[in-house]
Amino acid sequence: MNITEDTHGFFPNYSGYLSDPRLERRCQQLWKKLSDRPSSSIRKIASNNAEQKAFYRLLNNERTREEQLVKEASSRTKSLSFGRDLLCIQDTCEVNLGKHKGRLKENSGLG
Repeated sequence: MNITEDTHGFFPNYSGYLSDPRLERRCQQLWKKLSDRPSSSIRKIASNNAEQKAFYRLLNNERTREEQLVKEASSRTKSLSFGRDLLCIQDTCEVNLGKHKGRLKENSGLG
C-alpha cells in the first residue's frame, strides 16, 4: 500500500469491543479527533465543553477498559503493517521536576 491508496483499515472499528453501541461510537469519534489533531489533551482536541465532557465520561466509564482499546488498536496495526517495512521513532524527552522537590503535592502524579 502506498500513500495514495485507500486508508480504510487505518480507522478503528470498535464494534463488539465495548458491548454498547453508544460507547463504540464515542470511541470512533475520539479516534477521529485524535487523528485530526494529535494531542494528549482531551481539552485540546474537543470542539466544545460538551464534547470534552463526553470524552472524559467515555474514558472514565467502567465499561470502557483500556485492554479493549489496546486490543483493537493492536489488531488493526498488525493487519496494516503485515509485509511492510516499518520505521519506529521514539521520543526520549523527559521532564525533570527535581528542582520542585517539596513544592509538589504527594500523589499528584507529578515528580
